Amino acid sequence: EAGFAPWTAGAFAELVERELRVTPGRSASGFPLTAVVLGGAIPMPSALQLIAPLALGSPVIARPGSHDLVTARAVKDALAALDAALGACLEVVAFPHADRDAMEALAAADCVVATGSDAAVAAIRALTQPWQRFVGYGHRFSVAALGRDAPLSEACAAAARDVSLWDQLGCLSPIALYAVGWRWEERALLLDALAAALEELRKRWPAGRVSTEARARRADELATCELRAAATGDVELRRGAGGAWALLAERDPAFRGSSLHRTLRVHFVEDLDGMCANLAPVARHLASAGIAGFSSAEPELRSRLAELGASRICPAGAMQAPPISWCNDGQGVLLPLARLSDRAEK
Repeated sequence: EAGFAPWTAGAFAELVERELRVTPGRSASGFPLTAVVLGGAIPMPSALQLIAPLALGSPVIARPGSHDLVTARAVKDALAALDAALGACLEVVAFPHADRDAMEALAAADCVVATGSDAAVAAIRALTQPWQRFVGYGHRFSVAALGRDAPLSEACAAAARDVSLWDQLGCLSPIALYAVGWRWEERALLLDALAAALEELRKRWPAGRVSTEARARRADELATCELRAAATGDVELRRGAGGAWALLAERDPAFRGSSLHRTLRVHFVEDLDGMCANLAPVARHLASAGIAGFSSAEPELRSRLAELGASRICPAGAMQAPPISWCNDGQGVLLPLARLSDRAEK
């Protein structure tokens, strides 16, 4: 409900008008065929990648990702139920990732859209030719930033919502929270509020299934955290009932990855300079940031996050409900898929 709430007919029409508004003598059209290689685990980005080429008049052939075999066929069935001819403009083909012949055939389309890890996107790009249009969406992560100027329970409830929805499996899920202006010695106050919020959401939204491989990665991460806590005291671990969530408080502000599935690192930094300095080395992968509690410093925060490369900056609690026009990876939704043509008049 949260993810699809902004997907209204009016919002889609506004997107088309804004991105494809043409000036006299210029036209926009789709390619004869668009191939979409899906790699995500949540439905909204996949659904948008499937229907966006259709708005340009381009038929779509799509390969579902291994983590989501449902969305592509659900979109096709929904389109067919509305209009049989439109449904026929989307074809879904499933084949093993190792089937190179099938992937080469798919990558021969005039326009190729690929989502996945950086390595997976690069491998598909390598199959295309310079004359083809290639649109890639590689590895991305998101963060939350918490200042001192918001009611703590409300801010932590909002951050916990962003973490819990989709079990952090989407690029808009925060995997780290930077507590700006908070001292390490104050961590108990913040961790208590976050833990209470995550536990409440665990009861409302039980965690989804976790693969054996992902479970092993998470167990290793938490075990390493426990060892570091015992050795240095510069880490503190909180766990939810049955391991449904985990908080890893880090005295070191350096950004670290996450094993996902509601595992949030909490870094303590003195000011915005400290947060931005520690995000800078990985900023090329930054997708979005959810913010709360910055009051008069918010304009500066938004500006600095945009300079780092965040393509979506929003209030905490709203990270999982971007508008349909969100410029993923700093790109438009329709323009990367369009052919523009200028016709000079005499």
